Amino acid sequence: MDLFYRPLEIFGEISSLNFPSLPVLTEPLPENIHILTMKKIFVEDDPFGVFIFLQLEHIFQADEHSQLSQPVTLNLSNIFSSLSVELARETTLAGNAWKDESERLVFEKDSNRIPQAVDGS
Repeated sequence: MDLFYRPLEIFGEISSLNFPSLPVLTEPLPENIHILTMKKIFVEDDPFGVFIFLQLEHIFQADEHSQLSQPVTLNLSNIFSSLSVELARETTLAGNAWKDESERLVFEKDSNRIPQAVDGS
């Protein structure tokens, strides 16, 4: 079986990453967890002002693999050696809204009927 999302090796100047100190994983993430996004965000109206937007992704679907499809629990407070977690909230996949404040679209799945266009004249 081939596993996707192999580690990406990046070569270049570390200072270009623009972090106060380079965040280093304290230990490898589980095989089924992938860092999708890690981005520094500046918020002017907040007393702290700087946040790290971190999106983790479980890369296996249900029943895709006997072990790697199982749910994973991570302790966010000790993933990185140089960062501390002050707040953690789940976002939508796009990362532009809090998950608990968003509403999922509901589609009518009992029918394949296409509604007729309404003539505005």
